[in-house]
Amino acid sequence: MLAGTTLTAILAVGGVWWAARDQVAVAPVEPEVVAQTDMVPRDLSTREGFLAQQPLPDCSFATRMNHGAHSGQIVAFGQSAVDMNGVVAAYDNTFGVRPAVVQETVSPSQCAVLNFLRDIAGRPAPSPTLSAGVAVDATSFQVQGTVQSGDPSGARNLWLFLVSPNGGVYDLTNQLQGEGGGPRNFGISVQAEADDAAQQASYILVAMTSAHPLASVSAATAGAAADQLLPRVLVELQENGDNPALDVLAFSTKNDASAPRE
Repeated sequence: MLAGTTLTAILAVGGVWWAARDQVAVAPVEPEVVAQTDMVPRDLSTREGFLAQQPLPDCSFATRMNHGAHSGQIVAFGQSAVDMNGVVAAYDNTFGVRPAVVQETVSPSQCAVLNFLRDIAGRPAPSPTLSAGVAVDATSFQVQGTVQSGDPSGARNLWLFLVSPNGGVYDLTNQLQGEGGGPRNFGISVQAEADDAAQQASYILVAMTSAHPLASVSAATAGAAADQLLPRVLVELQENGDNPALDVLAFSTKNDASAPRE
């Protein structure tokens, strides 16, 4: 009789556990919160911010020239002439002026730099000012110019780089003389590329400032491929929540004498 009573008690306890097992509260697993960072938003009230926001095709970039002989005009970079009619009409509707458009031809290997410039352009940071002149001979060219960072304190990081028609990125920052916001002079002599790309496309010279130093730039080798390096730089700018600014000009080595767009 005792054994039967014990078995009945065990079954009763087991039944209570079985009935209650589905009622045990299970704490929900909270998803990991990943901080979403991006660059400072574009300032669409500026000409540069407006142009950077326009739906241009891949491998193209348009910006306003703010100094030099072509100040106030728009420069459009692309593998062929970029159709700017719609952009100029929208620009006129927004700012009340229809600027002339200067077209610059690039090679397919330079598309990465145009997409990079379009991604970072138009932020509210003060823009650097880049000016340069180039002299070309049979096998090389010499560039002399100046850069001002746009920040009188000189606190912003400055990256000066050249992109060849074959898409190689060359860091020229160490060629800059002086310190701070500038003007800082530089001069380089470069062996010209002699293939078809160099004959048909421009060299692209860029001055870019950022709020933080860029590890991806420091680690890059001379002549690094633009389509490998610049996406890494873009990710770093986004992760830093940075506020980049730029100035850009292009020049050709096809003629015996040439001057970059300022």
